[in-house]
Amino acid sequence: MAAGDGPKPNKAKSNKDDYAQTSLATFHDFWQDAILTDVNICADDGVLPCHRLVLAKNPVFRAMFLTEMSEFGKEEIRLSGVRIAELRKLVGYLYTGRVEIDGERVQELLLAANMWQFSGIQAACEKYVDSHLDTCNCIGVMALAKAVCCTALLDRARHMVISQFSSAEEDPNFLELGENDVKEILDSEELVIKSEEDALTAVLKWVSHNTQQRLHSFPEVLQCVRLTHLRLSTLRRFANHPLVLEANECLEMITNSQVYLKERRCDQQRKSRRSATHEIVLLFGQPDQETQKAESCEVLCYDEEDDSWRKVTQMPQKLSLMSVAVDGDTVYLTGGTTDVRNPKAGVQKCAYSYSFLQDTWRELSDMHVARYGHISAAEKGRLYVIGGQQNDMPTASTASVEMYTEDTNTWTICSPCPDVPTTVQACVSHGNLYLLDPVDTGIFTEETEEPNENFLTFQSYNPTEDEWKTVKDTAMSVKAAGVYGNQILVVKTNTTGHMLSYNPVNQTTDKRPSHDRPPHVYTTGVYGGLFQCCDEPHDYLYRYDDSGPTGGGLFQESVTYLPFTAWNPVTVTVDKLSFGWFCRDLDIFGGQERSNVSTKEGKSEETVQ
Repeated sequence: MAAGDGPKPNKAKSNKDDYAQTSLATFHDFWQDAILTDVNICADDGVLPCHRLVLAKNPVFRAMFLTEMSEFGKEEIRLSGVRIAELRKLVGYLYTGRVEIDGERVQELLLAANMWQFSGIQAACEKYVDSHLDTCNCIGVMALAKAVCCTALLDRARHMVISQFSSAEEDPNFLELGENDVKEILDSEELVIKSEEDALTAVLKWVSHNTQQRLHSFPEVLQCVRLTHLRLSTLRRFANHPLVLEANECLEMITNSQVYLKERRCDQQRKSRRSATHEIVLLFGQPDQETQKAESCEVLCYDEEDDSWRKVTQMPQKLSLMSVAVDGDTVYLTGGTTDVRNPKAGVQKCAYSYSFLQDTWRELSDMHVARYGHISAAEKGRLYVIGGQQNDMPTASTASVEMYTEDTNTWTICSPCPDVPTTVQACVSHGNLYLLDPVDTGIFTEETEEPNENFLTFQSYNPTEDEWKTVKDTAMSVKAAGVYGNQILVVKTNTTGHMLSYNPVNQTTDKRPSHDRPPHVYTTGVYGGLFQCCDEPHDYLYRYDDSGPTGGGLFQESVTYLPFTAWNPVTVTVDKLSFGWFCRDLDIFGGQERSNVSTKEGKSEETVQ
């Protein structure tokens, strides 16, 4: 064996990580026993001996020791605004790289870490606070996150405050918020409140907490409340509140809002809160056959905001099986029958319009064709009536179509629709009339393993060319489709339940605008609107809610009782702003005893007693 060919001796390998940990552990032991310490750190309530070499790991201490700061060379350094308990955690982190977060003192530790640039501890505290965020502490966390400039935590806390305001405002910290924070919350379109009165009540509570210092801020904060989205009776009540009477500018704002509403105007400049109840339901109906002695048919409305039925007006004549359409603040009522037992014998050509703002009915020109059980849709002063049954065609669903023009008070016979489905919904959009055969393949019922493939099919009428065409959009496979107002809404087969607005002109879909509150505007199957009754005597109606606890894909059905058992009722859903709901105070309908009674997942097959 040649020299040098033998086995080479093993070289000892040192583990740098182990060595560093051992060194830190030694320093930590020395620190705990105050051995070889060379500087004293003074907190507000105690003194902590430390080693400069270890403290220099922190950028603030390093600057103190190495630059010509006032602390340079001193054996005692004072940290203001820090208590000894938090100081031990800060310094201990430099020795061990670990920190134990106490839930009761996490706020103080986070503030100290932020002040003295302990980024690792600050990140750990923020993570801890984020994981324990709830409605009981979100307002305090919002203020804390703003103080330490933590954008992510601030956004999370602010979102929780806004989305769960009714619970969050019970936190005493709400009363301690500054003016700008209160304005930021109450001015948000995303604020979840049952009614605008909740926002006004919150303002008064905040001002009352420290009237002497906050009265001058009252007008600025009050501007965050949509005063013209309150009812007149509410405004009158708050106009006499002691705080309002003490603040002349606020009293003027409320008085001007009352005048605005008394003039029967609608404030559509400021959008409603996205989560507020945007819709009311109008019910046109008469008592069932056993109580036919009623001399008139009632027009009632249901407001989810206070779960109440209110009397709007009476129909100009006693009708059933009529059709109702809404265009802005105007309701169009057409056709129907005066004989419930024998509808064909009492079929009508009549047409009326009702102005909610002015509370007046107007008799319109008669239709060319008497009909009942038909459908109608309106947009920008044009009203279409489609199909229905006539006295001379008692068994068929006719294809006749008429168009009413508001400006001339005239009816025009349109080309007949080539095929009117038994179940159909209508809307006027982009100037054209659309008839949609609704689709429901499991959105409100338990879905099958393999959902059916349904291509969106509709019929389109162009009034300029006076012609119909049938469109089958083979690129649009849908689980559900229906009409709401002047929109066609669809749920695609490959989605988990989110609604899209369908544009029939170019056959595209768009996400619904964030202000276009989706939870209570889903319509599909035989349901003609947000609420809908069956065409037989019943004392309840359904509401479908597509919000669900996960924001889509889980549908719930709730039942609301009518104030009386209605015969062949007709319901339409209207937007509060365009309809002028806030401009009138309506009386609670007499005899109202029952309200929402049940909520259940999916679509119930049982009969509600």
